[in-house]
Amino acid sequence: MTGGALPVSIITGYLGAGKTTFINQLLSNPNELAITILVNDFGSISIDDALIESQSADTITLANGCICCTLGSSLVTTLCSVLDAPRRPDWLIIEASGVAEPAKLYNIAKAEPDLSLENVICLVDCATISDWLSDHDVGSVVARQVQQSDLLLLNKCDLVDEVKQSSVTALLQQQNPKAQLFPTVDSKLPFEVARQSSCLSKENLAQAMLESIPGQSHDREFERWTLELTGVIEEKRLRKALRHLDSCVHRLKGLVRLEHCNEIAQVQYAGGRLKITPYQGSDSGLGEALVAIGPAGHDMATHLDQRFSNISGPER
Repeated sequence: MTGGALPVSIITGYLGAGKTTFINQLLSNPNELAITILVNDFGSISIDDALIESQSADTITLANGCICCTLGSSLVTTLCSVLDAPRRPDWLIIEASGVAEPAKLYNIAKAEPDLSLENVICLVDCATISDWLSDHDVGSVVARQVQQSDLLLLNKCDLVDEVKQSSVTALLQQQNPKAQLFPTVDSKLPFEVARQSSCLSKENLAQAMLESIPGQSHDREFERWTLELTGVIEEKRLRKALRHLDSCVHRLKGLVRLEHCNEIAQVQYAGGRLKITPYQGSDSGLGEALVAIGPAGHDMATHLDQRFSNISGPER
């Protein structure tokens, strides 16, 4: 980049909507842009940065908190380091945590004149977004993510029928009538669409900041759980532990070394759906762990501790 402000895109969306998959889709497009990815993982151990598959993009991780509230100073420091790098990237993508609100990120970043917010892209899970929006614990957070975005990716459309997709489309248009809406499967969106600039963000985000609640912190609204793993795990035992989890577990993900092949598998659980697939990244120095997030006040940690108490022990 030879001059001008650094273009910034904020990727938002509730837990498990497909944000990291979306970023991997963007990075797989053949282009000569130098891209920096800033990943915010709400858990104490960052999993998302390991799941970004590109080896060409620079990845910076901010973990153990939400950058829109408790990690605000870390975000400022990180943004300054990106701007002061010997060679600035052509595009900075901020993958916000699944509980972050775009307006708060905008409020932090707007103090730096060398940054230019291009757009806010929100991914929504077509199969679960209606439930999340009406949820007593998280509905307001999910609604703000939708309302503060320019592009709404109606993701995982392959999991619902046409009637459900139409009803969700109407719901999202009611929440944010100005946003562009794109039905997607596996977070696939044309690269040029993701790159397009929009003036909607700044208007929406500035108004949202006026309506925000001072001192509100997602650390008090959400609970985190982490399990560091050693050795190999039987896949049968892993699937048994993950079967019929309590509804308070909104998102669980991680990396596990499976016994039958002694290879690392990627675990993804969201919306009651479980996927265990081979991990495609590098395992150099990688530690296996599971992390989970859910609304506070439901004792999620106790539930998961009981489920995984004998994950490495003898089968009962």
